[in-house]
Amino acid sequence: MVYKPLNPSDRLRRLLELRHFLSDWALACCFHLARESRWTLTAQQTLVCLRHPTGFVREAVLAYLKIASPRALVELLPRLQNDPDRLVSGQVEEMMAELGAGGKR
Repeated sequence: MVYKPLNPSDRLRRLLELRHFLSDWALACCFHLARESRWTLTAQQTLVCLRHPTGFVREAVLAYLKIASPRALVELLPRLQNDPDRLVSGQVEEMMAELGAGGKR
């Protein structure tokens, strides 16, 4: 197998394709890096990780979406209000108030 160099954003997207082999912390860090670097991720990568069983991964995805796609975030927030993780549900409520995404349904 021949090594093929990738630019950092492509390497990160590739890592997210291999997300099943990453620890929860590494996965969350991928979203924080994408947010800070303003790199785009695919909708599939983002949506799949919003359903991740670990709360801090979902928190990282929400923080990423706030920067990367505020319009999509506004649409998704109402569906995430009842997240079982109290930190995620608190983050959702705070973002809804900040972005004017409506209230409890």
